[in-house]
Amino acid sequence: MGEKEDGAFLLLGPRKRRWYFSDREAEIFPLSIKINNQKNIELDEKGKITLEKTTS
Repeated sequence: MGEKEDGAFLLLGPRKRRWYFSDREAEIFPLSIKINNQKNIELDEKGKITLEKTTS
């Protein structure tokens, strides 16, 4: 992924997406990410993404 100082990237794709280097299809799993205690990114079991700015 690179050096920590260069930042990080989150790659989200559609269900059943197939990458060039694999014969497996992508699956969806619930996910919750908090960024610098300022933003939340949530992904539910159906693939719906929610972006939220936190107030704390």
